[in-house]
Amino acid sequence: MHKKYMFFDIDGTLSSGVIGIKPHIPDETKQTLQDLKNRGHLLAIATGRPYFMCKEIAKEVGIAHLVCNGGNDIYIHGKCRQKESLDQSLVHSLIDQCRKKNIAFCVSLGDDLIRYSHHFDFQKLIEGKHFLGKLIVDRSFTYEDKQIQRMFIDKKRVSELDFHGTLVGSSNQEVYVIVEPDDKFYGILQMMKILDAPMEDIVVFGDGYNDIRMFEQSPLSIAMGNAVKELKCIADFVTHRSDEDGIRYACEHYHWL
Repeated sequence: MHKKYMFFDIDGTLSSGVIGIKPHIPDETKQTLQDLKNRGHLLAIATGRPYFMCKEIAKEVGIAHLVCNGGNDIYIHGKCRQKESLDQSLVHSLIDQCRKKNIAFCVSLGDDLIRYSHHFDFQKLIEGKHFLGKLIVDRSFTYEDKQIQRMFIDKKRVSELDFHGTLVGSSNQEVYVIVEPDDKFYGILQMMKILDAPMEDIVVFGDGYNDIRMFEQSPLSIAMGNAVKELKCIADFVTHRSDEDGIRYACEHYHWL
């Protein structure tokens, strides 16, 4: 049996149903993961979630390696081996643009659900809408001396901004976009170097827009049946849905199980 290094997105790939802090992982998926480990494959999570939002999920499914925070952070056997931030010069350029144009935004500073803004505009924007986190509005809040982890920007006005460099704004939220790390494959490559593992044995599983860059770079990519069409179009294989034991179907197709 040839060992594979398998990297799984969480929401819509390992999990099924409504996306949340604690998504539902089907029992069939958990069994498939255990069977893969028993066959000698190495399993890891590759997610846009920060570490604090995925460590318990990883523990639940028995996965010890994590590429999280959109590829910027790496954990191996629960120990942090890499932790990077967004390009701060680019982030602060966006902040300056937002302030000059009076575009509502807020920021996060760490691995938590606390968001900060100097103005009530963003609070008005999210009234009555789903917003994951607690917003603190402080008119004296300053950005210049802060290390920004993520930005949340008014979706209707984001086209007015110059997203230069490596920054990407994801638009899968109702009224705002999130500027966050967005190259999971970068983290996967760093983990493979740490593990001294062959790059050609990487396999990635995903379903969403933030998996596109990962699929474009991976030697072998598998899209879930519930994946967005743009991801299916570039996948090497499209399996069943996440709630139809799609991971097992793909693994049996490639004779990994």
